[in-house]
Amino acid sequence: MKCKKDIITSKGMIEMSERRQQTAESHPDSMDHHLIQITSLHRQLRFVKDGELKKQMNFAGRSIEAGPGNVQQKYRVFAAAKEAVKRVTGLELHELQMTAGWWMTEGKIIQMASSEERLLASVLTCAWRALQGRGVHMMSTDNQSSWRDYNVLYPVYTLLGLTAGCNLAGASIEQKQQAYLTDITFGDFREFAADYLHDHLTMNAAERMQTFNACTVIDNAEQVLVHHLLTPITLSEQSGAAGQTAAGAHAEITVHHYMQQYESIAGMIDRVTGKDVLLRKAYGLDTVILPASDLRKRSVAEEVIRYRREKASFKASGTDGQPTSGSAESLRTAGLKCLVKRDSHGEKTLSREIIGQPGTAEERRKLILQPDGARLEEEWLYVMEKERIVHTHRQLVYERRDQMWEKANIKHVMNTHVSATIMETDAAYREKMRGWLFTIGQDTLEEGHPLLQGNTLDGEQLQQAWADIWQSLLRRPAMSKHLLSWSHKYICLLDKHWARYMDGVKELRLQAGNGESLKETMIQAYHEACSDLFLRIKAGWRTDFTDWFLGEALLAFAAGKQEQSLSGSGAT
Repeated sequence: MKCKKDIITSKGMIEMSERRQQTAESHPDSMDHHLIQITSLHRQLRFVKDGELKKQMNFAGRSIEAGPGNVQQKYRVFAAAKEAVKRVTGLELHELQMTAGWWMTEGKIIQMASSEERLLASVLTCAWRALQGRGVHMMSTDNQSSWRDYNVLYPVYTLLGLTAGCNLAGASIEQKQQAYLTDITFGDFREFAADYLHDHLTMNAAERMQTFNACTVIDNAEQVLVHHLLTPITLSEQSGAAGQTAAGAHAEITVHHYMQQYESIAGMIDRVTGKDVLLRKAYGLDTVILPASDLRKRSVAEEVIRYRREKASFKASGTDGQPTSGSAESLRTAGLKCLVKRDSHGEKTLSREIIGQPGTAEERRKLILQPDGARLEEEWLYVMEKERIVHTHRQLVYERRDQMWEKANIKHVMNTHVSATIMETDAAYREKMRGWLFTIGQDTLEEGHPLLQGNTLDGEQLQQAWADIWQSLLRRPAMSKHLLSWSHKYICLLDKHWARYMDGVKELRLQAGNGESLKETMIQAYHEACSDLFLRIKAGWRTDFTDWFLGEALLAFAAGKQEQSLSGSGAT
């Protein structure tokens, strides 16, 4: 027999549900509407066979299109993922997690306190992104966490017809390549960045590991995006073994700059407050704070009751050591004993700060923590703005390096390099180039060509003479095997001069740090100095390669001395 209180409570819940249904129907773009649609589809999947879940995912993958039509397919994917999680883990994804997963598909940073909640919510986002054929990198803060998460979620993705891999530190190149070929790749964020640098150092295209950086989902985004914002990831190779990297090759990139390689960034964070401005300015990311719900409190109690059948105790904690009062109340109602223990780690840290200082702990929190946090954020933003020019130069160098991996691009890049050198150098060096081209042209050009008449040529005429020589050389059968050897030399000289640029940047950083002027003026002066340095380094790289290419390699090739040309073009 139901008591009056139970009847009133049930009636109130029914009325609340009806009001929510009406709100969802009148606002089709609201989250309530999305959740109702997902739940409705999920009910239809509760009793289907495992193979049907894969069919649902395959159907959604084939039906994905640009525009609003994607929403219906997202409902289908979320419903299938929710059911897969339940079948594998026995846990039901609640509305808070589905809301988090939905917002993360739109590139948001979500505040969620529980690591277990975050892990399961990430399934929804990763499944949706992977189904679009976009490689997903699931980042964590260490190898142990990534391996643990991979083992927990691998069966879930397998049930959905998706593949998952783990990018562990110390794995072989073949193992890493296999991990990157999967739909979802787990790994430490440092390992992803180091592999990115490796791909720009290796001299063998077959040893490149990452396919493309489409999107990433970050667990504990505060540690990765905020605390390691300016952390440099460095990769150096001292061995110049053939097919690997050039001797002494060095590459460095900050976490902030590496994250900009992704088209989409999403993640979960313990507490957004105080970090939302930095995330927006540094990465262009918006944050969403999801309030704790009664549904989460009830779900914790249900998990404890199930856990109690096998284990003697269970630990559930809230954010920042705050007691999970709603969960505790639910547990006591269920007839279980529970003790709420407050985490005092933060209080102990604060007490050390206020030893020998007047005022209460609350007053010292305002005096110590808030100004320091604001000052730290200001310094981070200053350094980010100052180093923006270096990142721009790095992108130019890496893009040129990437072009050389495609054999079809090598002809165009080398042709453009020599042609640009003709126009951008002074008259003395241009005359030096004319002498090399005259010698090469005697074996490649027809009699009567303006270059062979011995007349002085201007820049445009010399460019045309080079174009004629290059087209003549490309028609030779032996050209194909020489292009790859020449491209290695090209990359080696590029790396050599990039290392000189980075050494010069270090000196400029020290000079900028000792200045007395305003930060805006310092940033402008630093950017101008870096740009001037880059132009000088670029000019030196152009002439160094042109000296070798025209003065050694093409002279030997045009004269038919293939053996000499190949031996002189080794990577040094």
